[in-house]
Amino acid sequence: MVSGIDHFSLAVTDLDAAIDFFERAYGMRPVFREDGMTDQIQSMLGLSDGVACNIAQLTTDEHDIRLEVIEFRMQNDVSPPEELPVVPGMGHAGFWVENFDEHISRLKTLGAVPLGKVTQFEAGRSVYMKTEFGAVIEVSERHS
Repeated sequence: MVSGIDHFSLAVTDLDAAIDFFERAYGMRPVFREDGMTDQIQSMLGLSDGVACNIAQLTTDEHDIRLEVIEFRMQNDVSPPEELPVVPGMGHAGFWVENFDEHISRLKTLGAVPLGKVTQFEAGRSVYMKTEFGAVIEVSERHS
């Protein structure tokens, strides 16, 4: 069961410019930022090497839904597979779920496949899933 929408995400070419734009255009402010993420993003994308990112999540005082902007940096002339949501303009929707393992199993019966590994974050586990219709979703464990 989905217990909430966590975030919507956009891949961008310049994280600082994206933050500035969404702040000035919509009054959004950063609530989280991490520069130089490698291990966790490689795990979620199913890559063993070659990618890092700078990431921020933005929100407003009026709602809890976050916009996540991610500046992916491919290293060592690595070209990402087409199905990965790393090209500027691509994105994904993130959902919080209860019964994480059961939900992942259900999505697999509906034709979704993990892009990478289930990855542990401070707030819980997450995984990117590619749907049969080409969209990428992120499923995250929600702790009470």
